[in-house]
Amino acid sequence: MLNLSACSVVLDNVESEDLPADRENYLVRIGMIDKGENVRFFTSGGVPFEEAGQLFTDVRVGSYWLPDHDHQEDKVQSILLKDVTAIEFTDRDAWTYADYVTVTPAKGTDMKVYLPGSDDFPERFYEALKKQWRNVNAQK
Repeated sequence: MLNLSACSVVLDNVESEDLPADRENYLVRIGMIDKGENVRFFTSGGVPFEEAGQLFTDVRVGSYWLPDHDHQEDKVQSILLKDVTAIEFTDRDAWTYADYVTVTPAKGTDMKVYLPGSDDFPERFYEALKKQWRNVNAQK
């Protein structure tokens, strides 16, 4: 069983509650996060870090998919936590399908953040995301 602390990193599977600065810099370069944001939870679901990831920071939740070199299918999406009206966890309860979080913004369409991961990582991601969302909303 894998037990992650608040500052642990598992770079082989890229499932983390913290990321090194060079990885956060990559996320800034691809437009996933802004400089100075702190990634709180991250997973790539077994896909290389540079190709895919699902995460939340102190101010946003999002995901990216960069599957090819000509960037025709690239997708980088996020929603600021201050704009979120609801967050719902779906436990697929099957090893063939990933759990996911549905994030509902005040304006626009819902976003699903898929959370492939080991053991209890998806649920811990969701609980920590909800807590951060409440913290952001308390500051409004």
